[in-house]
Amino acid sequence: MRADPNLTPTRAAKLEGVSYRTLKKYFGSELNRVGNRYHVSPSDRRVAYVYLPDERGNIIQRKTTSSKEREQAGAFLADFNRYQRGDSTALAKWRNVKIGGFGLLTDARAIRESEPEMADFNLYRALSSGAA
Repeated sequence: MRADPNLTPTRAAKLEGVSYRTLKKYFGSELNRVGNRYHVSPSDRRVAYVYLPDERGNIIQRKTTSSKEREQAGAFLADFNRYQRGDSTALAKWRNVKIGGFGLLTDARAIRESEPEMADFNLYRALSSGAA
């Protein structure tokens, strides 16, 4: 609903495969009713865990406490994949950036040295996201 403000909670629940009651139960605090329309809050403070490579190439679980951190993690992973496909400038904006209190893998030498771990990490992400 953050991406599409015209989406109703009922339609959003249906798209995610859950009932409206389940949506209200778990995400009711993020929904604000104005008149007959529901609006979603611009961000939240829910805890989630993401797996990202640290500066040395180790895949670590990071605790994120906001939707903004989760969005950053997704954007970093998209740029990291672009870098691995040959775009040498994709990671430039991520230097000295921390998500969940940890730095990110942006050094070309460290990426080359951690290539075997990255291959397993990318395979895991492909299988767990349903892309395979």
